Amino acid sequence: MLTGLLGHRDGPVRAAAVAGLRLLDGPGPGPEALTALLDDPSPAVVREATRSLRPVAGRLAAGPLVARTLPDRPAHIRRAALRLLAAQAADEGLPALTAALDDPDPALRRIALDLLRGWDWQATARRETFERRELRTLYERYYFKLDWAEMRRTRLNW
Repeated sequence: MLTGLLGHRDGPVRAAAVAGLRLLDGPGPGPEALTALLDDPSPAVVREATRSLRPVAGRLAAGPLVARTLPDRPAHIRRAALRLLAAQAADEGLPALTAALDDPDPALRRIALDLLRGWDWQATARRETFERRELRTLYERYYFKLDWAEMRRTRLNW
């Protein structure tokens, strides 16, 4: 019954259906169907879909999530994509997270900064996903958004 409500015309009903399916923890829509809900016009639906997808974020493709962080997308979709990219901890999401530090939406900038504070920069450097210079540029973009005291605590030695 709840799965049928995912296509309801009212956003609050769709959001409640997603939340209900998550709470029941039973067979419901797979990650593909929930990922499609990340483009819903209702912020509540996108929020609930994000909560449902966090435990399986590592299995989601990073490319479509990165595309959802672009400035032409609504803010609630960009927020959800950033949170899922951070939950993945996949290096492919790092450029999108650092680019969000300059987003026109102040709430999105705060979210990106908070997510980057938890990023394991040393692990990213060890995986060598990026050239050293490129990773340093990404790190500095983040580092110079911090206050002075936090800068002193988080300085990396490359």
